[in-house]
Amino acid sequence: MGARKQFTPEFKREAVQLLESGSRPASEIARELGIALVAVMKVAQQDWMEDMSSVATGFKSELHKWALQPTPIEKAIESLKKNLAAEAASMVAGLETTLAASAFKDSPTQTVLDAMKQDWDPIAKALKSAQEKWAVETDTFAKIADSWRKELARERASWATTWNPVQVAWALDTTRFLRTFELPRMPKISLDPAWEAPVFLETLELPRAPQVAPKTILARRPFKNYRMAESYDLLSDFERDLRDFIHDVMFEVFGTGWEKSRLPSGMYGKWAEKRQKARASGESSERLIDYADFTDYVSIISQNNNWNEVFRSQFGRLQFVQESLYRLQPVRVCTMHSRILTREMWLILQTETMLLSERMWN
Repeated sequence: MGARKQFTPEFKREAVQLLESGSRPASEIARELGIALVAVMKVAQQDWMEDMSSVATGFKSELHKWALQPTPIEKAIESLKKNLAAEAASMVAGLETTLAASAFKDSPTQTVLDAMKQDWDPIAKALKSAQEKWAVETDTFAKIADSWRKELARERASWATTWNPVQVAWALDTTRFLRTFELPRMPKISLDPAWEAPVFLETLELPRAPQVAPKTILARRPFKNYRMAESYDLLSDFERDLRDFIHDVMFEVFGTGWEKSRLPSGMYGKWAEKRQKARASGESSERLIDYADFTDYVSIISQNNNWNEVFRSQFGRLQFVQESLYRLQPVRVCTMHSRILTREMWLILQTETMLLSERMWN
């Protein structure tokens, strides 16, 4: 019953004064009024239920002789209690929902949420755009990685083709090298009967195996000299092939006298002077390119106009030609000055000449 006092006329007048003064928001005052009204209704409902229960108990005590059978009055009272309870609960729920919606509609929280949504929309759009760009970049990188993988596979196949003859040559060299350490076969020794008598071990001397000298000095050459001979033949053939290749492709594009217009500065005069000295010493006259130095080939091929118009289609990459010829230069110097080649230089000679020859004539 005490809750009813919260909704007294004094309380109502105070609420009206607050609304008129404007010292507090109307939404807060309305919310407090609603809460007080809900509390009053809940207390009224509880009191009503208690009163109805008391009435029912009184009737039941007065009519105890009909306690075993529900009377029409009890049925009506029970039905009335259920109806009142349902209506009160519905009223309270509807009022609470209305008050909550009214209070939240104009609340600061809703205002802040609306402002946050407006600020978040550009960020969401920027994130979506970045995600789309990242998808495009990822697809592009995947294509580039696939092209790298294919190029690496081609290089591995090319290296396998290049390495096979090197392995064969290495196996042949190893076999020849090991044969130099084979011991000569011991001849079968037959002792004279006079030697079959007992002898002291201290004075016994076994006969030495006869050493058979080669018929000629070159019958069994040492391995290093053999390698030097092979190196000279291979390098000589390759250099003549390289000269023929340069002369043929330049003649095909620029015709007779291509040396005057397509050689680097000063090279034509050096070649002409060398040919003149060779003629004076009794040599037969050859092409101008036959008097070129080994380093001249790189200069001719690397010259911009010659590379772009003639040699790019044959070699594909300028650094490939330059690196191969630079690696062959020290091998050529050792070979022409009869200095022993190391195994690494021998392998470089075989590999680089084969790679360049394949590009020149294929």
